[in-house]
Amino acid sequence: MGGRVGSGERCCWPLNAQSVRRRDEVRRSRVVITNLTLLAACFAASLQLTSCSFLRLDPVTAEQRRIAPTTDESRTVVVLEPMVWMNAPEYRASKGVRLPMGVYTLVAEDSDYLYFQSPNPIEMRVLERGVPVDGQDFSGGLALAKRFSMVPAATYIDVNPDDKMLVMKHGGDFLQMEGRQWKKSW
Repeated sequence: MGGRVGSGERCCWPLNAQSVRRRDEVRRSRVVITNLTLLAACFAASLQLTSCSFLRLDPVTAEQRRIAPTTDESRTVVVLEPMVWMNAPEYRASKGVRLPMGVYTLVAEDSDYLYFQSPNPIEMRVLERGVPVDGQDFSGGLALAKRFSMVPAATYIDVNPDDKMLVMKHGGDFLQMEGRQWKKSW
């Protein structure tokens, strides 16, 4: 009939006031330790997520995507001034793209992006300490995500009539430029 204290079974000896206080203190200390452990885990997770915003991943990519041609004259993107994107801060950048100013028209889509063709070629450059040393111009444009995405936009080049290749990913900083350096019509 006897059991351990706290096992849920009835104990064979009566608990006095001192043992009740001790039991309650142990329970409170377990709750405090559990809460501190949870708080520490939350803090570590938030610190890790925050550090991700300071960590810059290489935006250069070569992601080929199958597209479906489409048109919608009411959907355009206007780049108000040329936009230059580099794979790192200027002093250590090795690659860059330049989106020319102008009206970009919707030409294609896939499951994730709408593709807007640039009125002029996209300039892709190899850089040394931020200075162009080599490069080519390509037909291409700007891909905008259809819904929330970790990569809300990208520069693309035309591969063939059925494929586009994302060459430079753009993050939240691109979205923050809306209204000042670019705008969409819808």
